[in-house]
Amino acid sequence: MVRKAFTWQEVSVLLFFLMLLIALVLIWIKLRARRKEELARAEQAAQALMQSSNLREKLISLVIHDLRSPLRFLNLISSDLLDKHANYSTEEIKERIYWIKKGTQDIYNFSEDFLLWVTSQRDDFNITRRHIHLKPLLREIYDFYLEQVQQKGNILTYEAEEDLTTWSDPHILITIIRNLVDNANKYTDGGNIILRAYKEGSDLCISVSDTGRGMSPKQAAYFMQEVSLDHVQSGSQLGHKFVFDLTHRLNGYVVVESREGKGTTVYLRFAGEKQGRT
Repeated sequence: MVRKAFTWQEVSVLLFFLMLLIALVLIWIKLRARRKEELARAEQAAQALMQSSNLREKLISLVIHDLRSPLRFLNLISSDLLDKHANYSTEEIKERIYWIKKGTQDIYNFSEDFLLWVTSQRDDFNITRRHIHLKPLLREIYDFYLEQVQQKGNILTYEAEEDLTTWSDPHILITIIRNLVDNANKYTDGGNIILRAYKEGSDLCISVSDTGRGMSPKQAAYFMQEVSLDHVQSGSQLGHKFVFDLTHRLNGYVVVESREGKGTTVYLRFAGEKQGRT
């Protein structure tokens, strides 16, 4: 039996359904590709959220760990002072009050530094620069740490020319230097700690030197590692991260020189034409 030829109308209908089928297939392929992209984005978002959550938990753990020791110490010394103050001399009471003051100040400084660092991680973080005279700034840090330094038998000095200035954010700069002085005092007993600010060409250099225990080459190399937050394992490393991150925010960098048993010098170097003398 011979099949009659397709009419024009039948061919048109077949072509229509064929084109419709092709269009549906193309739409399905496009929807499938889009679905894959959405699933990939959702997976990336979930991983980012998980990472953010893990980092947040890690930060909380580090902060709590760092605060537990001074808080325990404050609890012990204040309880001791409350229970036994009648048996202590005026000098003994004064000494215990000093350590309470230092402990609370350390906690306050850490919370301020941590808040500043967390804020500096935001995209909308603003640096408020202005002309700063370096010698009064170093004097402010000197006055703040003098009593603590003397308690460890250390001598604190500072050096800067009267007219030396910089174009920077004073709050961030003080936070960086304060961390370095605190660290120098922590690892120095009966020694010297020197703050210096000076020019080298158009660069501003600030150094914190001590005659403390110093670091081995391995320790110094470890100190200079700018580790990501994922690899921060201690409060000390977190403090180093404060220094490095905030120094970079001011367009500077950190260099350390140290000899085991001889001491350490940490240099902050800031490049810029606006830094100079008035």
